[in-house]
Amino acid sequence: MNKTELIEHIAKQAGISKAAASRALEVIIGSVKSTLKKNDTVTIVGFGTFSVSKRAARTGRNPRSGESIKIQAAKVPKFRPGKDLIASVAGKHLLDPVVPEPEPDKRPPKKKIVITKRS
Repeated sequence: MNKTELIEHIAKQAGISKAAASRALEVIIGSVKSTLKKNDTVTIVGFGTFSVSKRAARTGRNPRSGESIKIQAAKVPKFRPGKDLIASVAGKHLLDPVVPEPEPDKRPPKKKIVITKRS
């Protein structure tokens, strides 16, 4: 599933427009990015935890020449799946939420207006 397909799925399941689903997804992604940038963690119970991990400097090898190169230390994002996500992927459903069907529009249907020309 790519980002466009995810937006369509969110819109359909939540009964909202694709534009609203896109904005919601962008806000979530932006919030996770900004929180990780501050070296904080984001935990979504039942889904998982996003965090920042420090990767130490190390020596690597250039695959073409075989010479040693220094690889700098880096901070990298990390995701640790939650128990419910792990169980769901394994086919066991611990806390699957029941997604309600979108409610039908409660407004009365619009009346058709027919305009005829008088001669």
